[in-house]
Amino acid sequence: MSVAQGLAVALVRAVTDKAPIFLRVDCFVRPGYPLGPNQEFCRFGSLADPSPKSLGYGLLFIMDWSKKSIPAGSVECY
Repeated sequence: MSVAQGLAVALVRAVTDKAPIFLRVDCFVRPGYPLGPNQEFCRFGSLADPSPKSLGYGLLFIMDWSKKSIPAGSVECY
């Protein structure tokens, strides 16, 4: 899946849920998961509730900051 396809799925779902949403965008390192140099996991998520424990739905991907790109095959929906 590409980032564009994943964003389309998330946006269609947000529109069809017909409820206010909150966006969560952040990057982080997940201990125990392999990353290359200058890489982080990033997520773009839609939440019904902005509490820290709310997962919602959206995209998770690896961002390679040195290449300023997202490695192919690293995009997942959650």
